[in-house]
Amino acid sequence: MGIGNPGESHQWDRHNAGKVALISAIQTFGCIPPQEDGEEVRCIVGQAEVAVLLSPAWMNMSGAAVRRQLQQLRVPPAYLVVWHDDVDLALGMVRISWAARSGGHHGIESIERSLGTRRWWRVRIGIAPLKEGVPAKPPKEELASWLLSSASPSERQRYMEGGRVAARYLAAVFHAGKPLQPATLTVSVHEG
Repeated sequence: MGIGNPGESHQWDRHNAGKVALISAIQTFGCIPPQEDGEEVRCIVGQAEVAVLLSPAWMNMSGAAVRRQLQQLRVPPAYLVVWHDDVDLALGMVRISWAARSGGHHGIESIERSLGTRRWWRVRIGIAPLKEGVPAKPPKEELASWLLSSASPSERQRYMEGGRVAARYLAAVFHAGKPLQPATLTVSVHEG
């Protein structure tokens, strides 16, 4: 599930990097992505059928939508993969992690509260600009407006590349017909 803010006006916001990356990943698998927030599509990846959804909820209230979707699918949280932006990761970096702490990400905190667990997967798409080779997120008083502003075309391209990198990792797991194993993988889109 890709989380972010709903609606066309937020489609390219930095806060929607996870949705952008997930759409790119689904296309990598030869599947047609959801056309709008809340729409579910099914896709065969390797030996697994996966349900793909772009959350219809606002980022910071994602938890109820995620819980509702898992209940409808009758899927335990351990099979959930949430795609989202990460302002603590540099633009062009992707981190796939299991049972990770929220790191102050309000959308992730909402999901943790709704599910009562952190035991699920996250694909974190780096959005922080680099300054002297180090991720440099905007100052706290500017962060909200920066997250809700439109990403540049080159930033969008990095989000899509991140989705393709994550897709290759997830495809290898799904082709093996095995569940994801707890681990953390961080990779640059240029290394993937």
